[in-house]
Amino acid sequence: MSENLLTVFTHGDLDPDEITSMSMGRNSKTGKAFARATMSNGKSYIQTLSQAGVKEGIVIEIEPFSNREERRAVVRDLHNGGYTQDEIADFCGISQSTVHNDLKKG
Repeated sequence: MSENLLTVFTHGDLDPDEITSMSMGRNSKTGKAFARATMSNGKSYIQTLSQAGVKEGIVIEIEPFSNREERRAVVRDLHNGGYTQDEIADFCGISQSTVHNDLKKG
């Protein structure tokens, strides 16, 4: 596979000067590698790369949450939108167990 996560962000709206955080990892359940770039405007650009080389990109605009209640509301919205707990954890930069607990308490 010639693709790697260092080159997945080719979106025209992605200005490197506006990136506030960036993270990379691998989902232990699916084997998908992921990269998340969070922008100063609150948008998160997510790219995943499967073991077979399938690349998928999405843009999610998440307002920064300043407390637990706001985070739980975001987690609920994403979950209601059909995202898995692992995906929500990746999007929000929190653990899957935090997502699970937020859904239980939300």
